[in-house]
Amino acid sequence: MAGDGCMRAGNDLVMPGSASDHENMKKELEQGTLTEETLRGCITRLMRVILRSGLYG
Repeated sequence: MAGDGCMRAGNDLVMPGSASDHENMKKELEQGTLTEETLRGCITRLMRVILRSGLYG
């Protein structure tokens, strides 16, 4: 599954990720099938986990 599909399915992190995932997400953002709101939600949840870990900041 491409990165955008993973995000719409509830995955906040696509591993290992690839250039084609980046291109796919960019294309889907431009077409509106992946919303900026969905992408920002994934980023927000990941940043919360990182910050709560106490290893950064």
